Amino acid sequence: MRKIKGSITSPKGFTASAVAADIKEIGKTREDLCVLYSEKPCVAAGVFTKNTLKSGTVLLCHKTLENPTHQGVVALSGIANTLTGDDFEKAQKLQALAANFLHLSVKEVLLASTGKIGKVLPMEPIVAGFQKMPEPDAAFGDAAARAILTSDTAEKVTSYQEEIGGKTVTISAMAKGSGMIHPNMGTTLSFVTTDLAIEKELLQRALSIAVEDTLNMISIDGDMSTNDTCLVLANGMAENPKILCGKSEDYRRFVQLLVQVLQDLAQMIAGDAEGSTKLLTAHVSGVDTKEKARILAKGVISSARFKAAMSGVDGYWGRILASMGATMVDFDLKKVKVSYTWGNEKHTVYDHGKNIEFPTDKLESMGSSPEVVLEISMDAGKEEATAYGCDLTEDYIRHVVDYR
Repeated sequence: MRKIKGSITSPKGFTASAVAADIKEIGKTREDLCVLYSEKPCVAAGVFTKNTLKSGTVLLCHKTLENPTHQGVVALSGIANTLTGDDFEKAQKLQALAANFLHLSVKEVLLASTGKIGKVLPMEPIVAGFQKMPEPDAAFGDAAARAILTSDTAEKVTSYQEEIGGKTVTISAMAKGSGMIHPNMGTTLSFVTTDLAIEKELLQRALSIAVEDTLNMISIDGDMSTNDTCLVLANGMAENPKILCGKSEDYRRFVQLLVQVLQDLAQMIAGDAEGSTKLLTAHVSGVDTKEKARILAKGVISSARFKAAMSGVDGYWGRILASMGATMVDFDLKKVKVSYTWGNEKHTVYDHGKNIEFPTDKLESMGSSPEVVLEISMDAGKEEATAYGCDLTEDYIRHVVDYR
């Protein structure tokens, strides 16, 4: 597996296009409407929000995903198209416009939207946007990555290559996400393209596996969105022997590749959280089951008091253990060890029942570090899990209040 510099159009046969359609506000200079296109039909997989209040866009995308193949995706930012009464109808119109632009049937076009909830999606700027949108091209991958952003401060893109079945397979991904993130499926809007040849059911299984320890392990603010969507499209143009067996070495290598791509996105999303100053990583090891490890790691990273403490640069361990206990997972406190790591520094603050004072002369360096890793060892098994989050600052509150 090797990381490469690329975009969502790096895999063979994929192109994109994007335009500033002024969906949310007139005079916007950044793109807010984009399409992805594959010159050959793809098998596709997806995971979606489990919020009981889903956008019409999500509902239609989920239904469309049942079709055997797809060749296009349309996504917009600025307005979520959610809880408006006509959001499903508007999603159908969006899908039809994209299908017409890409010369496809509506059955072949998946879709996603993100932005302000409860605001009616205006179709006029979208119609006009498609009229001025350039023809899809591999050169527009970066523009597509910009088009899905809302309060994000930077594009989130990652690409890798791997030898599978004697062929070089390329996989790329892009995502948006900065706030309202506490997923139970995937997270925010995430799109993955690959030229791998694989059976549709196995692609869905691979995605369902991959999100569990990556996108499902993020918590920014404890809020689950109504629009969360993660899609993977595979067009087979790498010409590897098609993966038909979930027990094969080729399938195992692809799952590892997909996990790596989604892990990159998870870290970028958590590191770009609204108002945050640092990426927080909680790594829990030495647990008897994988599920318990995930619950403990997510419990700590979701704690508002832990997030606020990291903003105020407080290395106290009490709230960490309290948040672990709140998960209702049983563990032996006398076997727990808690340490902070940042830069070249590592300091243990709790060790098998003993309190170890955090060195006050290290507070400034921890406060200025862009990433802090919390390591929790349980000495009760071999399973581990990692969760991603951020510190909770006053600027986050301002972001929420000012979001219009």
